[in-house]
Formats: sequence, structure tokens, C-alpha cells
Amino acid sequence: DRYRERKKHGGDSQLVYLLKRFKQAETEKGKRLVDVIDIHWYPELYGKDSKGEKKRVMDDVPYDAVFAKLQWEALREWYDPAFKPTAELDSWTAGDLAADLWNPHHPVIPSLKKLLDTYYPGTKLAINEYDTGSPEHYHGALLRAAALGIFMQEDLYMAQNWHQTDDKKYTYFAQKLFGNYDNKGGRVRGKFVPSKSSHADLFSYAAQDGGKFTVVLVNKNPSERLTTPFEAPVASAGFHAYTLAETLGLRLLETRGKTDGKRITVTVPPYSAMLVTTD
Repeated sequence: DRYRERKKHGGDSQLVYLLKRFKQAETEKGKRLVDVIDIHWYPELYGKDSKGEKKRVMDDVPYDAVFAKLQWEALREWYDPAFKPTAELDSWTAGDLAADLWNPHHPVIPSLKKLLDTYYPGTKLAINEYDTGSPEHYHGALLRAAALGIFMQEDLYMAQNWHQTDDKKYTYFAQKLFGNYDNKGGRVRGKFVPSKSSHADLFSYAAQDGGKFTVVLVNKNPSERLTTPFEAPVASAGFHAYTLAETLGLRLLETRGKTDGKRITVTVPPYSAMLVTTD
């Protein structure tokens, strides 16, 4: 009896069945009836911490050097087709259930967008419940900053997180880095610009809005500061940088620098996030 409803509908999952019905209704009514499909996603990935205790990557786990590495690895689930569960980072949705629960939805954002494009073209994807792990802890703020960059990278239309902290927690400032970094409404906007860091521990996400260029850098190395040059698409006289680091306290530190035409060089502190925006 386990899959009797799927068998009655040609093996379609609930989501695929729903998309087909929406498309049918649109054809019958002669106009689009649904613009955005909202999916809730929480990573069902588990690993062991330095004490050998098994934990879920998205739970509010305090910093543990061993487990934090698994939390960073788990971010690949959102976008990387090469990501699979392993003995160190496993999931109950894989294994024997892979065909039904894992494979159709991984990597999460590209696969869900593909389902929408296949069965109800033109529909946008929202993930209006998600969490990225350890939201009450500093390293959770860096995980959130990287996840928001991934959402940019994958052109996710809309996202709302489940666990929203206040300004007494670092994760608040990870959100602020993208949504009000200067306390004047400054936010990351415009067209995503592909970028890739040459250092495995440095994440890079960029956007261009007219003559304004913005890049978010996340350094997941806990002990090494990383100096990186990059070229903006448009020349400018200078730039502002806003840094989130545990040593700076609950704030974003604003600094200014000069550009060499299009070339900008910044140093990202260990285990920190930085937004750089041209003047």
C-alpha cells in the first residue's frame, strides 16, 4: 500500500502531480493561475561531532571543529550535483529511498527548478522555510551568509528562513550583510555575476546593478586571513567594505579603500564574511 497513490497517478510524486494539475487548469482557464511554488526544505543530513555524538547539521549546534566542517559540506546539497551522502555525512532520505526521496530533489535548487520547468514552465521557485544550522551561534552566521550567496548563485526567486534571530545574535548580521549593510537600505541587488575563488576556503558571490558592483566573500578558514584581488566589471574611484567577524562584536565594521581602475584587493579575516561594494 505504500505507493498506491503514486501508482494511481502514473508514478508521479505529489509535487509533480500538483504541477501537472496547475498546468491543466491554466490551459482550461486561458491564463496563469499560479506564479510561485513554495517548497520548504530542511537538510536531513547527519554526522558525528568531536565526541562521536551524532547530530543533525541544521540543528542549533554549538561550534565544534569536527562537526562544523560537516555543516559547511552540507551546503553543497543546495547546488552541487556531485554531492552525495557519505559515511561521515549521511541521510535517511538516501540509501533504499534514494529513487523516491533523494534523487529527484538533489541538488535541491537546480532539481526543483527543473521539475517546475518540465511540468509547469514559467513557475518561479520559493523556499519559504529553511534553516542552515546553528542560527544562535557565530559560525551559524557564516553558514547563513554562504547560503544566501548560494541562493543568489542559483537564481532562487524567493526565500524566507524559519529561525530568525534578533540583533543580539550574529546570524541577524549575516542577513543584514545582504539586506541593509549600511543602515540606509543598502542591499545586494541586480544581476548575478559568476565568480570563483582560487582558494577552497573562500566563497565568492557577486552582483552588478548598473554601475554598482557588489561582492560577498565568506572565509571559512578558522585561522588564516585571505587576501584576494578581483576585478569589477566597471571602474570606480573607491569601495566600501562591511565585515562580519566574531572579534568585532555584534556589528558590521565599515571600512573604505581605493581601487586601481577596476581592480580591488581586500583581506578577509579568518572565519568571517565581508561585503564589498563600489562607490
